Amino acid sequence: MGVVDYEALASDARLERMKRVGLLFGEITAATREFLAALAQSDRHRDWEGEGFSSCGEWLAWQIGITRNTAKEKVRAARALEHLPLISDAMARGQLSFSKVRALTRAATPENEAELLAFGRACSAAQLERMIRATRR
Repeated sequence: MGVVDYEALASDARLERMKRVGLLFGEITAATREFLAALAQSDRHRDWEGEGFSSCGEWLAWQIGITRNTAKEKVRAARALEHLPLISDAMARGQLSFSKVRALTRAATPENEAELLAFGRACSAAQLERMIRATRR
């Protein structure tokens, strides 16, 4: 009977847990993109008016229990993603977090989308936020 390398087993378990965290976050990100696409479609059809709300953001805040500012940011990003297929696809594949998408959609246009997406892939969310703020000044 061989010697059990408990240190190696613990390391393998640690790596598996870390891999699972990354995988699950990718799935959450992809689902968030689906949510934003559904939100943009509902907004485009002005579904919220039938519920007596004055804006999609106001309705969303009420519907899912978030602040109005957070809801307005989600609606803004959802609308922007409709015109940014590269960023949208990266998020749908779980490759770009909502934090990065939120920052990118503040400055991205169809003309500069590819360049900004490259920065988004290379930077942390905090670095990207700073860069976008600086470019908007």
